[in-house]
Amino acid sequence: MKKVILLNVYDNEDHIIKQAEATPTSIKFGAVRRLMKLLKIEDASDTWDIINVISDVWDELTTLLNRCFPEMTDADWDNVRLEELIPAVLAVIRLSFNKLGEIPQDSEKN
Repeated sequence: MKKVILLNVYDNEDHIIKQAEATPTSIKFGAVRRLMKLLKIEDASDTWDIINVISDVWDELTTLLNRCFPEMTDADWDNVRLEELIPAVLAVIRLSFNKLGEIPQDSEKN
């Protein structure tokens, strides 16, 4: 069963005006590593630390999101709810890790 990852785009009255479905894409480990820093943002000790974490991963995050949701525009991203975006990003990362389980393994040790 295929897992569908959807993002909603809202208008100014909070009505859904667009839904975007994630397209499977391969993610490089460096991107995952930097995105995981974003998930640990609560460990930041002050506002400057938070700004640094976000700026460190911002380009990687937007590149990943644009690859996963190619029909989204910059204006669309401005109208996605954060509480929907974070679970979608985690789901994309989770699917990438699940693909690792599909890699054949040698049954014999060297």
